[in-house]
Amino acid sequence: MNRKREKENRKKKQKKDYGKLERRGECLYRNSLSGIYYFQGQINKTRRTQSLGTTDYATARRELIKRRALLGDEHFSSVKISLADWCERYSRTFQRQKPATVADKERALKRIVEDWPTGRNTPLDLIRRSDCDLWLAQYKFGIPSRNGYRWLLRDLFKRAVQDGLLRESPAEHLKAEKRKPPLRLTPTFEQFPAIIASVRSQKFNGRDPEASADFLEAEGLLGLGQAELSSMTRQDVDLERN
Repeated sequence: MNRKREKENRKKKQKKDYGKLERRGECLYRNSLSGIYYFQGQINKTRRTQSLGTTDYATARRELIKRRALLGDEHFSSVKISLADWCERYSRTFQRQKPATVADKERALKRIVEDWPTGRNTPLDLIRRSDCDLWLAQYKFGIPSRNGYRWLLRDLFKRAVQDGLLRESPAEHLKAEKRKPPLRLTPTFEQFPAIIASVRSQKFNGRDPEASADFLEAEGLLGLGQAELSSMTRQDVDLERN
């Protein structure tokens, strides 16, 4: 029995102390160890506990009101949720995605908060379609990046509609732009032998000019790419049948 108690006591000592939540007001709690304030309460018959991300009491009180409104507390339905508040909440929805994806989305959200035409503190219900268009028009980048920003805006405001903060999304009209087909310059049949001859004449290019020319000539005549041709062996060639 003594050994069992010692083992249990050892396990208790090894457990990390995360602190206790001490009540500091209605639905407002403070971690005794870290000093960070938390919201803890029941909303729509669901008990929730969420960090308010601050150790300052006054800031925690303001964040508590916003958090209860975001979570659908009917008593705080009239509270205005700003664009910056919603972006901060939205950023927590994609943290489990691939690191590169997370970095791209966080970069886009930062630009939304910093460069939004009507300011970061604009209430969600006052954002218009033209605001989305003006924000996108500020940046000069390629079609893939622009499409990525479009899809992020659509998802950002779509979630606000799903949570009952908006009746309709101001970004619903944004459509993906089609990529233009790449322009590839293909030499004519008359130009092709001249290119091969030029490669054969480069005696000091650091590589075997004959082998390089043979390789390029085989690519052109067989219609194969570099990866396909590199995997070929002597057994794939029938010299008797040319």
